[in-house]
Amino acid sequence: MARKSRVNIQPPEKHIYKVGAYLRLSRDKNDGKNEDSLENQKNIILSYISDKDDFKLQSTYCDNDKTGTNFNREGFENLMNDIKSKKINCIIVKDLSRFGRDYKDCCNYIENIFPFLGVRFIAINDNFDTNNLTSNDILNMQLKNIVNEMYANDLSKKIKSSLRVKKEEGKYLGAFPPYGYLKDPNDKYKLIVDEEVRPVIEMIYQLKIQGKSYREIIIELEKLNIDCPNRYFYKKGFYKKDSYKNKLWTVQTITSILRNEVYIGNLIQGKTTRKIKDNKKIVKISKDNWCITENNHEPIISLETFKKVEKINKYNFEKYLSYNKYDNNDNYLKGILVCGDCGKKLHIVRTLNENTRKLDYLRYVCRSKNTTKSKCNFKSINKNYLEDIILQNIKFQMKICKNISKVLKTDEYNNKLNSESDLIEKEIIKINLKLDKINNYYTNLYEDYLNGILNKEDYIEIKNNYKKDEKQLSRELILLKNDLEKIKKHKNNEFVKNMLKFEDSDNLNKDIIPKLIQKVTIYSKNRIEITFKFEEDFNIIKNDLNGGYFYE
Repeated sequence: MARKSRVNIQPPEKHIYKVGAYLRLSRDKNDGKNEDSLENQKNIILSYISDKDDFKLQSTYCDNDKTGTNFNREGFENLMNDIKSKKINCIIVKDLSRFGRDYKDCCNYIENIFPFLGVRFIAINDNFDTNNLTSNDILNMQLKNIVNEMYANDLSKKIKSSLRVKKEEGKYLGAFPPYGYLKDPNDKYKLIVDEEVRPVIEMIYQLKIQGKSYREIIIELEKLNIDCPNRYFYKKGFYKKDSYKNKLWTVQTITSILRNEVYIGNLIQGKTTRKIKDNKKIVKISKDNWCITENNHEPIISLETFKKVEKINKYNFEKYLSYNKYDNNDNYLKGILVCGDCGKKLHIVRTLNENTRKLDYLRYVCRSKNTTKSKCNFKSINKNYLEDIILQNIKFQMKICKNISKVLKTDEYNNKLNSESDLIEKEIIKINLKLDKINNYYTNLYEDYLNGILNKEDYIEIKNNYKKDEKQLSRELILLKNDLEKIKKHKNNEFVKNMLKFEDSDNLNKDIIPKLIQKVTIYSKNRIEITFKFEEDFNIIKNDLNGGYFYE
């Protein structure tokens, strides 16, 4: 009788899937009645894995009130981060529509990205599992994603149409009320006056009628410690981000308040829309298609006051245009003038003679100087005076360059450059040879380790020493190559040639400034600091001519 084997054959160990349950809802209807509610989605997923011992729920990822037409969702991004860190290797959703409604992106994730990352994907109600696929399953998944995208597009059109009707009925649909108003607690679509802010709006309009500029209005508001709209809404709890905590009044804020018809009781909506594909991208709508409802709510400003301010703004705009008309000079210094006190860009101001309606002079100012909370002490500088100083500095540098140019052409100087270049090239060759040797050492070292000549500890120690040498040599190689590049630049004398191109120029123009000057910093009391584009090259050559070196 044959003896029975006593060997115990162990069954293969089951692969455990670390599950990430993904839930998404376009609208917050999580009341347990809607089949797509977040609670229902979670219950379906928990029920699916309850009798499967190879599934272990690691985490639940939720996107509430998020569109499926793109993947810019916080919950989904957290899921992807956990997949990349190997915390999750299986995604389970109620159905494909909860995953997303963009055909291309959904298919790309399911067919390409997830398989590449080694992630299993399951859509329960669609009976779709990437571990058990047939060609029909792939086709059905693609067709369902197409249908889901068509549904999203159709739904979006219906929602937009419904919102359009509400706007035409004069219902306010903004998430937050305009500054100066609140949403009626009895009707969220109706605006009522915020009595706390009413005096602020009235004061802004009155200050403008008194002839105050936008900057002067800001100063008055800041003197009274009146919060700007963003900061006010933050204190009221409308805005949650701490970035709004320290916001200040700006010209743009005052401008928008003085031009907004909401303060005379008119409601204007539908100025912009968002693209379905990218919900963050805002598209402007033509004025003909705006929804305008007159006398929609209680006004804060009378129509007469609004018209007065409108007339003042129109006059100031025409005045601004007249400044441009009389200014025949291009602003060549735009973008390179910096305030030395606060670091902001300087802007040109055109001063007009009210009697002759002709331009008196141009000057550069720092806009932040007009705010009481700014530490900027810079006032202004005359345009002609500034340009004259810059031109004189350029001419002085040209004189130096002209003398340098003569030296650069001498045989003695060029021989020195060639000698320096040869030395550097020889050093580069030596270092490359040393690096090649180290690469050979790596190979031999590894073979000695495999053959048992070196133990693991000795192998690691010697290898680390080689790595240190390799790192040091690589750093030296980079420095030498940089030095060689500098010498080549000096041989070409690019910056000297560029300077001398404008030797005969008596005025600044659009060619000189961008070629030669990087930045002009102006401090209070008209102290000026000019940074030339070739300053580093210029200093290196000056040092060399004074007995310095090309590289350190």
